[in-house]
Amino acid sequence: MANPYSILSFGEFYDGISHQSSLSSEAAGKLGASPHGALGYYLSTFTWGLGWVPSLAAVGGVVTIWRDDRLVGGVLVPTGVVFLAILSAETRYFGRWILPLFPIVCLLSAYFLVKLTTWAARLARPNSRWSQGVLIGAVAILALGQGMIYSVHSDLILSRPFTFALAHEWLVTHVPRGSRVVVEPEVPNSWLEYAPGSLERVAGRRYRWTKLPNLQTVGAGQSVRTINRENYERTLRPALIAYYELHRYCWVITFTSESGRALVTPAALPDAVAYYRELASQADFTYRVSPYNHRLNTEAFNFDWTFDYYPLGYERPGPEVIVYHLSRAGCGGSRVGHD
Repeated sequence: MANPYSILSFGEFYDGISHQSSLSSEAAGKLGASPHGALGYYLSTFTWGLGWVPSLAAVGGVVTIWRDDRLVGGVLVPTGVVFLAILSAETRYFGRWILPLFPIVCLLSAYFLVKLTTWAARLARPNSRWSQGVLIGAVAILALGQGMIYSVHSDLILSRPFTFALAHEWLVTHVPRGSRVVVEPEVPNSWLEYAPGSLERVAGRRYRWTKLPNLQTVGAGQSVRTINRENYERTLRPALIAYYELHRYCWVITFTSESGRALVTPAALPDAVAYYRELASQADFTYRVSPYNHRLNTEAFNFDWTFDYYPLGYERPGPEVIVYHLSRAGCGGSRVGHD
């Protein structure tokens, strides 16, 4: 109701709402989503999106506000419950979708913490404003500390080179011009056509590339079809590797933001898991750039963490990028050293 497009451009507003609604209610859900379901995922989101202390305090705030002010509690509490219930009924779920509920949770959390610290201060030293101030300050640090640490961490991560940029620089330095390259659908179409560190495109196409020529049939006919990124992992299978080699697509670039969606649900996507395993065993591993620091080699796939880099194990933004070189059939036997 507060969106100005609902009045100024109702057609565009309605189309956007309809599109979002159709995606969020798809029966198949989103590949790579948490197996714990929407409600469990949203509840866990509060522990890192807001923090453990304020999230637990908000539970106390529900009881406290309901006891102290039924009118205010009657507005805040049912609104939060209904909003969470509606989102939890959808088959798709992301941390950002629960953000409209955060202001209510913050109010409930703050109300409870102020009441708690005021009561504790009066119990310890009655009529002492100083003790109340110290206690409220200490509780504020506890409530905001987790968010402060991870906000600083995120800002530091975003100030460093993106893994896509580092991989792009390596590719244009080590992969011969004119090579045929398979790229997963995670980067813009022009990704390989820019000079490193520049906004200017190079003259002519550097590589003949494709975003994975998936086949409807492998063997006779070999028909190629356009893929939908949302269903990309459903189209993968080991037979594609032989197709790459036959048609001299000798360089294959993978991203954990794509492969992770298959590997986190292996039972649902056995062909995709077999494809990545076959690629790792049959191709030459030539380059990898990881977003993780030396203390942590990998993070379990999480849609939100893939893009907001919440875990402290992240050292730079972006997914892990791996470049493979195929050396059989039409690709010859040349190899590039590990980097």
